[in-house]
Amino acid sequence: MSVVNKLDEEARNKTAQYNDFKTQRGNMAKKEGANLTNRDLVDVLTPDVVKMQGNADDDFIYTEHLTTVVVILPRGAEPEFAKTYEKIAENVVPMSGRKFKDLDDKDGNTLWRVVVFKSAAENFKKQCRERRYIVRDFEYSEEGYRRLKAQRDQLEDSVRRQHELVRGLYQAAWSDAMIAWVHIKAMRVFVESVLRFGMPPRFASFVVSPKQSSTAGVRKALADVLGKGAQSALFGGDKVAEAQDGDDEYFPYVSLAFTPFNVQRAA
Repeated sequence: MSVVNKLDEEARNKTAQYNDFKTQRGNMAKKEGANLTNRDLVDVLTPDVVKMQGNADDDFIYTEHLTTVVVILPRGAEPEFAKTYEKIAENVVPMSGRKFKDLDDKDGNTLWRVVVFKSAAENFKKQCRERRYIVRDFEYSEEGYRRLKAQRDQLEDSVRRQHELVRGLYQAAWSDAMIAWVHIKAMRVFVESVLRFGMPPRFASFVVSPKQSSTAGVRKALADVLGKGAQSALFGGDKVAEAQDGDDEYFPYVSLAFTPFNVQRAA
């Protein structure tokens, strides 16, 4: 049993590690299908989408005094925003409002950027929120995107390797667990047969595997054949005893249920 206990402990530890990797992967996974308000903008504003050529026409401007604010507009709010964004706060760079094309979500939300002075950024965000525009705290970084992608790839590889490790461990532990289980059943059959029929041991052991629909008939046939030699004082001839010990039924013969593990194999 010590071998089985060690296998069980190791399997639990490896499975916990596998589940932890899966949780980390889920937390970092792309939220495909979600709207702009819930998606991670790192997955939306990728290097393939953002224009960054190191000049004034870049989508994101970051200097000593300037910064870029990302705003999500609900359906129908674009005309009003386009007319008023320069006036809702001080120190907004004129004509800096720009919509990211082809990034509208299924709810009609659109993604914009506005360049403002750093000293005015918080006030601009506040004014946007008061007008029910959604401001997302986001700072574009191509290096940050590549770093996140590398972390995701590494986690995906860790999940795959851990899954293979856990699967291999389960397969290796299968035979040891089954052997230990069968040994325990064999010992119980011997001990209970001696307690039932006495010494010296004169009995034989068999494995019977009837169909589920014919179990009752097989039990009756075994009772008819084997019940004659049972202890009539306890079992009443060939009748099945009603006495129970825990969850085990008692019959005019020693009977132990044995249901092997069910493994669902891939097609």
